[in-house]
Amino acid sequence: MTIDNDVLYQYLDSISKEGRFDSVNNDYDEAELDYLFDEGLVEGKKADFQIKGAYSIEEMKDLKLTQSGQAMLEKLENRW
Repeated sequence: MTIDNDVLYQYLDSISKEGRFDSVNNDYDEAELDYLFDEGLVEGKKADFQIKGAYSIEEMKDLKLTQSGQAMLEKLENRW
């Protein structure tokens, strides 16, 4: 799966600045969240942020980017 670069940038930027996941227009795809964890862009295990297999956005606090996540954020910032 791939995520639109603008959406990915918004996710990574909000995690970097606010330590939390900020859904795009209050809409998100669980597969997009899976991507953040599966690609190692954020610290932790996705199961820690899920209740009965579904993500709990309210629980997604104190998120941190990994080195890979920070590198991806910088790459997306420099694309213009």
